[in-house]
Amino acid sequence: MKQKGSWGIGIRNQALVRSLLLMSGVLLLIGSDGFQARADVFDPPCTAADFIDAVNNANGNAEADIINLPTGCTVNLTATDNTDGDNGNNGVPGISTEITVNGNGGTIQRDPSSGDSFRIFYVADTGGLTLNDITIQNGLSPGGEGAGIYSSGTLNISNSIITKNENIDYGGGGIYHNGSASNIADSTVSDNRTSKGGGGIRCAGAMTISNSTISDNNAGTGGGGIRLYGGAKPTSYLLKIRPYPAIPL
Repeated sequence: MKQKGSWGIGIRNQALVRSLLLMSGVLLLIGSDGFQARADVFDPPCTAADFIDAVNNANGNAEADIINLPTGCTVNLTATDNTDGDNGNNGVPGISTEITVNGNGGTIQRDPSSGDSFRIFYVADTGGLTLNDITIQNGLSPGGEGAGIYSSGTLNISNSIITKNENIDYGGGGIYHNGSASNIADSTVSDNRTSKGGGGIRCAGAMTISNSTISDNNAGTGGGGIRLYGGAKPTSYLLKIRPYPAIPL
């Protein structure tokens, strides 16, 4: 007999309840003790303000969330959203939880007309960022590593392009990673540049690169395509690297 004030759900009805909740954009895990929130799905309009709001909301619930951009959307970031100490300016709120961004062929970029300098994404050590089918471009970082993406957490990039990002005083034109795990698959890192090392990628953590192209990246001091340091041991296979000479910026 149930105690007064308690409630439960029959096994037969769990599938129906799950379906109804999924239709509302919320994924739940149903256990014997009731409900546990698992993820939200956000479908923001194609504006920088709406995308930033979606990231803030996803960070706020401490669960693994999904953000879906409209097909072919270009999110133009015009100003710094936040500054993370010595790591510099960021155009998007720092990723502090598990967030997947499905680009659907879209782009997130620093607006070419912006007079502000900032990278696109910063991933904190508590966070994890997954990018699918998206272009990240035109980040400009005068302070801190990684002009496109700086990751101290986990980073997964699939079927995406990291391009035309520039780091003025530090390393990692396209990507800087010093976190626990990073996977780049079926993607291109191209036309990024830095005055230091690692025009395309600067890596001090674990990284796996598969079926991807690293091309036409420039570095002022070494590692035009990829620069490893701090004991980094990436695993690479089916990797196409097109060399490009280091040039002063």
